[in-house]
Amino acid sequence: MNHIFQGHTVRGLLAGLAAGLFTVAAGLGNAVAQGNFPTRAVHILVPFVAGGATDLAARAMAEGMAPHLGVPVVIENKPGANGMIANNAVKQADADGHLMVYVGLGTMVTLPMMDPAFSKMERIPPPQNDFRIVALGATYDILFLTGALHGPKSLKELMEKLRSPTEHVTHTTISVGAPTDLACYYLVALAKGKATPVPYKGTVAAYPDFIGGLLTFAGDTPTASIPLIKQGRLRGLAVMSKQRFKDLPDVPTLAEAGVPEMENVEWSNWAALYARKQTAQAAIDKLNDSVRRSLATPSVIEKLDRNGQRPHGLLTAKEAQDYWEKQADSWRPVLRAIGALATDQAR
Repeated sequence: MNHIFQGHTVRGLLAGLAAGLFTVAAGLGNAVAQGNFPTRAVHILVPFVAGGATDLAARAMAEGMAPHLGVPVVIENKPGANGMIANNAVKQADADGHLMVYVGLGTMVTLPMMDPAFSKMERIPPPQNDFRIVALGATYDILFLTGALHGPKSLKELMEKLRSPTEHVTHTTISVGAPTDLACYYLVALAKGKATPVPYKGTVAAYPDFIGGLLTFAGDTPTASIPLIKQGRLRGLAVMSKQRFKDLPDVPTLAEAGVPEMENVEWSNWAALYARKQTAQAAIDKLNDSVRRSLATPSVIEKLDRNGQRPHGLLTAKEAQDYWEKQADSWRPVLRAIGALATDQAR
């Protein structure tokens, strides 16, 4: 699914159509000759289905970027293979900044650290070999949820089911290294229980199966689930933050739900915009500036807040790169606890 956000340019105000077309063509030619950026529409790939948290954040961010870049910003959904399909498309494109991927920390931090026997994927090379971060985007907390009619009534009941030898417990997996997935595995490890992961291209795609009683639980962002929880079709079991969500005041925190051990981990998810590593610094800086301006725009902030998200710090490209490279240390203990850490990542 494509969505285009059009930037506003002075050329669009020219009175004569013929003169306007001539001026645009001449200007584009000069831009290419001078190596200016951007010279055409900017495309952002989102490796998840439309309507999820990452997709909605990308669209809000892109809408704010377009006026500052002066060209359309096109969002394309390219789900599959834990983000690798979208990543590979960017790796094979020209390193000119016109094609990027907006992807979460699972694909760019935790998955490359995981043992292939756990992830059921070939070992992924360090993404720093091929990508550089353009800008941090949105961050958002996550929660455990289940079906309101057939699912467990509380997190305590879910843990009892996990420990029971007669219960068949399932949970979604949408991107093996994502915090939403890792939270499920971590809960199972804490319970010393068993559960079967069931793959989906996004938790939104699994909602009908929760409502129908075919799945037990999931780690999820609140973006799409809040309306269904309020309608009584899904149930929030616990929010993975220190405070309750303002839009879900009846859903307890992990400590209130009886699992304070999980509060030792910062479970909030984040996503960022990445370009090929060889992309020119001038293009990276201009893109970073457009993202930071976008995320500081009241209308964009309002859209993120409506979806349970917020800007993840308005960092420069250099600051964002430093942040990305330090994230492995934060998630190594979680991967070790669930038996997913590759042997060469054990430091």
